Amino acid sequence: MQQNQRLLSLTWPVLIELLLAFTVSTAGMWLAGKHGGQEQAVYSLGNQVFHFFFILFRVISMGLSVVVSQYLGARNHEAARATAFAAIGANTAMAFVLISLLIFGAPWWLSGLNTPSDILPRSQAYLYVLAMALLLDSYLVSFAAVLRAHLHSRHTMLIAVLAQTTHLLFAYLLMHYAGLGVMGFALAMIASRVLGVLLVIKLWRTLLNYHPQFKDCWQLTAIQRALLTPVLAVGIPGAVEAATYRFAVLVTVALVGALGTEALALHAAVFQCASFGAFLVFALGFAAELKLGHLIGAGEFKRAYALVKTALWVCILLGVGMGLISALLAPISLKALSQPDKLLPLGQTLMFINIALEIGRASNILLVNALRAVGDARFTLHMSVPTILFFMAGGAWLFTGQWQWGLIGIWLAYTIDELVRGAVNAYRWFSLAWLPRAIITHKAAQIGKTTMPQ
Repeated sequence: MQQNQRLLSLTWPVLIELLLAFTVSTAGMWLAGKHGGQEQAVYSLGNQVFHFFFILFRVISMGLSVVVSQYLGARNHEAARATAFAAIGANTAMAFVLISLLIFGAPWWLSGLNTPSDILPRSQAYLYVLAMALLLDSYLVSFAAVLRAHLHSRHTMLIAVLAQTTHLLFAYLLMHYAGLGVMGFALAMIASRVLGVLLVIKLWRTLLNYHPQFKDCWQLTAIQRALLTPVLAVGIPGAVEAATYRFAVLVTVALVGALGTEALALHAAVFQCASFGAFLVFALGFAAELKLGHLIGAGEFKRAYALVKTALWVCILLGVGMGLISALLAPISLKALSQPDKLLPLGQTLMFINIALEIGRASNILLVNALRAVGDARFTLHMSVPTILFFMAGGAWLFTGQWQWGLIGIWLAYTIDELVRGAVNAYRWFSLAWLPRAIITHKAAQIGKTTMPQ
């Protein structure tokens, strides 16, 4: 009971953060829709590319939260502190590479998505401004990951409240009153990320007694590179898996782009509404990952197994329940997102298909996080990449590109992919095939020795 209460205390702040991010994203789509369907399509396409690159940035933060929590569970505070500092310079190095790829490759990315010619220049300009926010986002998520690993999730929630409120306020002023459209949303994002980074550095100093300096952004010594090895061992598989998923989504968006601007706007709106039902599951899965990291570091394998077993059923019930509510309310929510009446029946059909998708998605969110936390990240990578490419990207190409099933074919491909991966991940967990990796991870967290950065 105490363990479940502790998990709940970690879950609700993460849920608030996710809901805030969803609110800002939805508000941006709504405000973009006020400028017309073309502006809404620009918003959708630009954000799809931006999120793909943001996932690549999370190579560091994804592994950082897991590894630091494992060190803390093993009472290896020196290793936890040194690893947190090593991540700062690593984020800067990644930023130069990925931002360059985004800026110089923007025309290629957009043409690959079958971006209609009438919105191509606007979409390219939007991506250039979004690229400026990527570096700030990379620092923000890494600093926040360390705070969450120390179980300070309420403090990171407060930062998210202030940053996202700033984003929403500035976006409204710049998009609605200044008439900047999607450019206003991107500029507001930059302002909110500056505030977020300043606040999270302040909490590092007050809560953790960590005092990062400007030089840490450019410092990456041999010792620090060695410290990042276990971080990358978790982060790279997780990021490659997430990037593969995002790439497959981009493939489906390209197929939708061939259907026209109206189809792109409806796809974006349904995608947004469907995401709302998954927030409770995302929050619970992320909180479980943090808790499992501490349990594995402490060698509490039976408690880890029991925690995931209970949380899985909760996630599935939450996912299906929220999916059903979202489907029933689809005409209202899609209308609020500026979708024309003639497309509302199709949109609601997609939302009902999405209920089945939520069973697989709930399983994947929790179990992938759990397997990553116990040190079994490579399994999820080796299983997920071919499955996503075959069932999601390949299925969408077959159903929509060849059989002309339109958006229904896209959602069927999404659903089949999630259900297949969910079944395989469940078998991996309940067969205890992850246990040998968990034992190795526990021992490594106990004996890890580091040298503090000067």
